[in-house]
Amino acid sequence: MYYLPFPSPEYFNGPKDHVSIIQFSETGKQEPGTGYITQLDNKSGMRAKIQAEAYTEPENSKILPAGYIKILDAFRALIRERDFSTITWAEIAKTAGVNEALIYKYFRDKRGLLHQAMAEGLKHFISQLEQSLKGVDGALNKIQKLIWYHINSYNNNRIFARIQMIEVNSYQEYFQSDAYKLAKQYGRIILKILKEGVKNGEIRNDIKLKSLRQHILGAIELHCLPNVIFDRKMSPDDITNDICMVLFSGIKRSG
Repeated sequence: MYYLPFPSPEYFNGPKDHVSIIQFSETGKQEPGTGYITQLDNKSGMRAKIQAEAYTEPENSKILPAGYIKILDAFRALIRERDFSTITWAEIAKTAGVNEALIYKYFRDKRGLLHQAMAEGLKHFISQLEQSLKGVDGALNKIQKLIWYHINSYNNNRIFARIQMIEVNSYQEYFQSDAYKLAKQYGRIILKILKEGVKNGEIRNDIKLKSLRQHILGAIELHCLPNVIFDRKMSPDDITNDICMVLFSGIKRSG
């Protein structure tokens, strides 16, 4: 029996990083497992000796095939340097080291690959956002933190920002994708915080909260879009303060 680490070792910071792994038995059966990297082969970047331990996969977890990860990584590398419309199927396959049929198997077409890259980015974004909101008291403070986190994510991950703001929103297929389902989940997080603010008396109760949510998202997009298009530096602190100064003066409950 041998073990293939997941995700690939280039994502690990060093020895003893905790990882999810796939166990391959001699019969070809794949079983989930966890372990600790004890040694990496730096030349190949893929072989690792792992000290494994027993593990039961949670029902809601999903182990992604290595080829799937390679394709997404290749696509992200290409879109970092190129416009989406200029990237070809053949270039993605060559960069990933796979055949074109495998890309079709997982993603069907190039826009499906784009949407899945967006979905993976949103999963990470939402997970980290929820962690950052823990321990923050008050709805207005949570909204300010959320706005800052959104802008900071765009600033630090221009690929994610370009896909979200430029590449996906103008195509109908996006609104049937997993990425859009995750975007709606993010919208529900905002709405929940706003409802909390009304309930605890921080936010006026005569404002349509869904409309207010759109104002928040619109302000973020319009402040960030020129900086993303022209690859300019932006200050998450300054932009957050500008948005919140205007926003909070209009929605704070007086008295």
